[in-house]
Amino acid sequence: MNRRFIERQILRMILEAEERTRGSGLGGGNYKAEIRAIPKALAENNPKELMRRLGVSKINAESDMATLKSFVEQVTSGDDTMSEAYTNFDVVKDELNNLNGVSINVGEISARDGAQYMRHAVYAGVKSGYTRYSRNPYVEILEGVPKIILYFADQSGVWGIDPKTKKPVKPKPESKPKPEPKPEPKPSTDKKGKK
Repeated sequence: MNRRFIERQILRMILEAEERTRGSGLGGGNYKAEIRAIPKALAENNPKELMRRLGVSKINAESDMATLKSFVEQVTSGDDTMSEAYTNFDVVKDELNNLNGVSINVGEISARDGAQYMRHAVYAGVKSGYTRYSRNPYVEILEGVPKIILYFADQSGVWGIDPKTKKPVKPKPESKPKPEPKPEPKPSTDKKGKK
């Protein structure tokens, strides 16, 4: 599947539920503009329907991270379109700020669109009562890679930011192993054993 197809499928899911909720849909035109024109449409007006369409069931986990991990797992695997849009995820930690989160690789969509769709899903999860968190969950794009990050914090925009300088910390390059020195060639000997 290509990016445009997946974006259209996600838009279709949102528009169909929007139509059921309000009885009307949007006209033709740029589908990304249509997505922007539906500010949290389904998430806001009928969050339980969005959870149903995404294949999410109510989550009663013992911690915020367990709830978030279960939510991401359900969202990224409960619907074929979402499985193509989000390829896999990992639980991660921002050591600088002592934050826990989940990073998600985006597949056939841009990180920007992936973050926007996930924001709607997270909002709908909370509004519908399918998820409960003691801290605010935030969804952001990880710079330089096609990934988004979901994390808990008191404010947005702090993942990967040095708390002292308030500037993004560039990931340390992976150290490459030094090549082993080539063994010195052994002097050749002729048949009689002379050098």
